[in-house]
Amino acid sequence: MKKVVFFVFSLMFPVLCFAQTEQKSVLKSDVSYRYKKAVRDGFYKELNNASGLEEGYHGFVDLGYTLGIGDYKFGRFEINTTHGYQFNPHFFVGGGLGFHFMSEYNTPNMNIALDYRKKQFDIPIYGNVRWTIINNKVTPFIDGKIGHYVTNRGGLYASISFGCRVSIYNTQGINFSIGYSYENLEFESFDRFTSHDSMDYRRSKRKLGTEGISFKMSYDF
Repeated sequence: MKKVVFFVFSLMFPVLCFAQTEQKSVLKSDVSYRYKKAVRDGFYKELNNASGLEEGYHGFVDLGYTLGIGDYKFGRFEINTTHGYQFNPHFFVGGGLGFHFMSEYNTPNMNIALDYRKKQFDIPIYGNVRWTIINNKVTPFIDGKIGHYVTNRGGLYASISFGCRVSIYNTQGINFSIGYSYENLEFESFDRFTSHDSMDYRRSKRKLGTEGISFKMSYDF
């Protein structure tokens, strides 16, 4: 009888050990899954909930290029710096100034250019309003600027752009945008020939509206 009991126990022991090991393995796997899920969920919650845009001072430095469109096609390389107040994660109001390096312009396909503007360095001063659409680490925004050129007897400066902000550390971020700009700039325009038998001519200065499509990258802090 003892031999029979011993024989049965010998057969059952590996099965019991296997079941115990399997139970521990399942338990360990379940705990590991729950832990990883909690960490992952916490990461995405943090990623989606904090934009880093807090109430207080906020500043921007923009680098960009504007491609001329319309009647006056010439390029502008731009550096803009803006400073102001972030009222909440969505609404910013401030002001700034720009350093715009304008290429030379001559009316194309004419022996005597109807309108001419030499290479210039222009400085606009402007007000700025920005709406950050959602309060996320990655968010679209709309940015508008309006002001006046204070150099080279320029006029109105206006810009509107649409882009995306990526938060990189606390209140800092990188921005990418595309926009439309309008500038009122002074040109030298053909006036008249000095005489009927001469090709000498005179030019007069006048302000003309120019347009452009801008591509910018900026750092905010």
